[in-house]
Amino acid sequence: MTPEEYCQSKSSPPGSSLYYSFLFLPPDKRQAVIALFALRDELDEVADGDPAVASIRLAWWQTEIHAMFADRAQHPVGRLLAPAIKRYQLLETGFDDMLLGAESDVAKTRFADYSALRDYCKLAGGAPAGLSAAVFGYSDPSTLHAVVELGASLQLAEIIVATGRDVGRGRLYLPTTELREFDIRVGDIFHRNNSDNFKRLMEFQLTRASAALKQAVAQIPAIDRKAQRPILIRAALAAALLTETAADPGAVLRQRIALTPLRKLWIAWKTRS
Repeated sequence: MTPEEYCQSKSSPPGSSLYYSFLFLPPDKRQAVIALFALRDELDEVADGDPAVASIRLAWWQTEIHAMFADRAQHPVGRLLAPAIKRYQLLETGFDDMLLGAESDVAKTRFADYSALRDYCKLAGGAPAGLSAAVFGYSDPSTLHAVVELGASLQLAEIIVATGRDVGRGRLYLPTTELREFDIRVGDIFHRNNSDNFKRLMEFQLTRASAALKQAVAQIPAIDRKAQRPILIRAALAAALLTETAADPGAVLRQRIALTPLRKLWIAWKTRS
């Protein structure tokens, strides 16, 4: 298996949202962002694995990231990213932020309030989005900030939709202050108690995540919207998924809501034009 085949299967297999988001990119740019998001998934897997070795594995990835910048990478993801780092002048600080987000997941950090959750989303979602913005290209310097904010909003949307999956992995991202506001105990969620209070909480989360996506999309400067079309496709897919989830907000505890591949293709095609 080539590094490109490995990264494709890891981050954007056919039928996935990322597959359709990157479908219309030139081969060199598509290869670079596929590798970026394969790295994100590798770091996610560290956080989901054995806690006893997670810190060791993250330290290994930190070394591998340094090796990527020195053109000495060993892992298939690193080998595919190394030439992209040079071609698109990707900054190591973006990769450092991705590692910080993974460290938070390893620690299964609980977030006291929405501000703390948003800070995490900027690391886990904003950092890879910012790196991908450099791959796609932009003219207006404010585009980078706008894309990082959109990446954070995409991460927030993913967290809301994947609440049940994350609970199964021992993680709960919902802010503690908001659990108290809706009179919900942590144990209720881990026992998958789909109460009326939980449904109201999820309605609030979905409404806020949808608004954050819409606001972030609007911030992308007009001059760069065509170049940044892949992340705008991701946003359109995420917005449609949030709408689907809103039909039965409590269902996030018992199933993963998904769009059909045909609908994803239609949204991607419509957004790119």
